[in-house]
Amino acid sequence: MDKPALIAELETALGFSLNDLTGQEALWKVIEHLAFIDACMAGRESATAADLERAALERLNMSVCRNCYLCDADGAVIGLNLFGNDLAQLPVPEHPGWRRLRVLNLAENKLTELALPAGWQALQSLDLGDNQTLRALRFDGPLPALERLDASDSGLEHLVVPAGMSALKHLDVSRNKLRSVVFEGDCAALEWLDFSGNGLEGFRLSKGFDALQYLYLNNNALKSLVFDAPLVNLNTLHLSKNQLDELPGNLFLFDKLESLYLHNNPLPAVPKGASGVPEGEHDNAAVAIRNYLRSIIEDAPMPIDEVKLVLIGNSTAGKSSLIRYLIDGVYDETIPSTHGISNIIWDSNELGFKVNIWDFGGQEFYHATHRLFLTENALSLVVLNLERTRQASRNWR
Repeated sequence: MDKPALIAELETALGFSLNDLTGQEALWKVIEHLAFIDACMAGRESATAADLERAALERLNMSVCRNCYLCDADGAVIGLNLFGNDLAQLPVPEHPGWRRLRVLNLAENKLTELALPAGWQALQSLDLGDNQTLRALRFDGPLPALERLDASDSGLEHLVVPAGMSALKHLDVSRNKLRSVVFEGDCAALEWLDFSGNGLEGFRLSKGFDALQYLYLNNNALKSLVFDAPLVNLNTLHLSKNQLDELPGNLFLFDKLESLYLHNNPLPAVPKGASGVPEGEHDNAAVAIRNYLRSIIEDAPMPIDEVKLVLIGNSTAGKSSLIRYLIDGVYDETIPSTHGISNIIWDSNELGFKVNIWDFGGQEFYHATHRLFLTENALSLVVLNLERTRQASRNWR
């Protein structure tokens, strides 16, 4: 059987042969055994072609399958392992045969930069680990099928993850030289995120990461950490060895957080020991910190977004005119006298809160009702017109 065109061109460019995984007897026996186990666990008596293909792709990503490839039933290359070949660049990157690829292992090479074509729509797993010379990784477009990306132990300084990475579950860029990370959209399926061992000074995670369970940000230079929404499924958060002075205020809302590591951060306002940050580097601070943050929230004063203003005084003293002046900046002496009670809600953007205004008629037979509204939590304003009567001031003492 002739080798696929992609493999033939790769062999020419590389200068050595690549092996069909199905022809590697010892490896294939292991794959058949793994596929049989998967079938049994699924309640089947024998492995299907799909079981074999799945097991082969999982195995192909391992170093033991170095320089092997796998084809599907149509003869298209769906898996390729180029582990440990000192490659400085990806050979024949424009070949259309890459478009059917699902698994690609380029770990332990000498890549300096890599552009991932938007046409690689079938790619599910990409291993770039231990390319210590790799400085740039660029996505020419979203890869909607990509589930796993490993670029650990490389030399990346910046990373931009495009919107549309809807299948991404595992992202490992640990032990690089990252100074900035940008997510241009959400990653709704992401479960594992590792940026440990980099040079990040700030990290912000927007909404849309609800599936995230494991987040590793330890061994950076973090001074700020912001979560725009609670990570409701987060199990583990590793923040040790950073420069944090404070913790995200919504951390106590991470209901499923079981492991939190904070050792070697300044955190001047956070208690140390059993009630806050434990002494040991590997001690779990989740329960103590959750209780600490909740206590702060419970003790904090409630913000005031509305005040009550009561205006009382004799009839025709100008209470309604004063209200008009406060709200509109216009003093109108022709406003008719209020009979009974007038209630106005003044929603002032300038003040930043609402004013609930109660304007009482000044006629004497309404005076007895005033005491029902003069509460301690209200601002009471007595309005007098001293030019009309000095007796008014004595009546309202």
